[in-house]
Amino acid sequence: MVEPPRKKRKLPSLDDSFDAPPRRSDSPDLHQGRKRTTPHVEGQWAAHVYLDLEPSAGLRRVLKKAHDACTKACPPEVTIHSLLDPRPNSSRPSTPSAFSPSDSSSTLAQTSENALHLSLSRPLLLQTNQRADLRAGVAKVAGQVAGFAARYASFAVLENDEKTRRFLGIEIGQGYDEMLALVRKVDDMLAAHRLPTYYAEPRFHTSLAWSTTTTSTVKDASSLPFSDAVLADLEAVLGKQLRREGEVWVGELCVKIGKDVSRYRLSG
Repeated sequence: MVEPPRKKRKLPSLDDSFDAPPRRSDSPDLHQGRKRTTPHVEGQWAAHVYLDLEPSAGLRRVLKKAHDACTKACPPEVTIHSLLDPRPNSSRPSTPSAFSPSDSSSTLAQTSENALHLSLSRPLLLQTNQRADLRAGVAKVAGQVAGFAARYASFAVLENDEKTRRFLGIEIGQGYDEMLALVRKVDDMLAAHRLPTYYAEPRFHTSLAWSTTTTSTVKDASSLPFSDAVLADLEAVLGKQLRREGEVWVGELCVKIGKDVSRYRLSG
């Protein structure tokens, strides 16, 4: 005797108390026009290595004047976004160090929310199991290098590799060789973990403002923000002040993984 086929049982529907994990949106409308160059993937973590440099009050005033001058000089249809505003929660490391507080490479206590950002790596993508290794690697590099003085020397305009954002920045003069030696140690550490290294001839800079109007979106150079003419005017009016007020102390190495920031004292 053949048994009749069993009826499939319908699963009960989920009640209203069940919350699915939120989906991340990559819409540029939610990020001031910025476009994510690599789609978000669960289990991957955005990371980068950088410096936070504390500006003097005089340098801060020079940078504010430069930003305001560029904003006034831009075509009305171009939107400029400032990077000089204090960054929320940037002053507090949100992840503990992997080392004891007595270790010379331990996470530092606090950095001012007004600190200037200077990248020492490209944007990195990590797997979950690489996070601890990257922190340990950055801590090891910090323990091999002594702190040093650097000075901003000139205004600059840069675009990212994808030509989706254009930046007004200031570039390092004095201290360039010391930064190059530091970034080469970071490169060696990243290469050991099969992560991309920095540019062969890096321009160590801090970005002050940005726009999504770039050489890939307009053909007329006069329509670009931070044009060559504006850059020349900044140098003529504010160049000497920038070099006079632009000294900063390079005393810690930072690594950000996701939203977590760790800072390690340069103690070599």
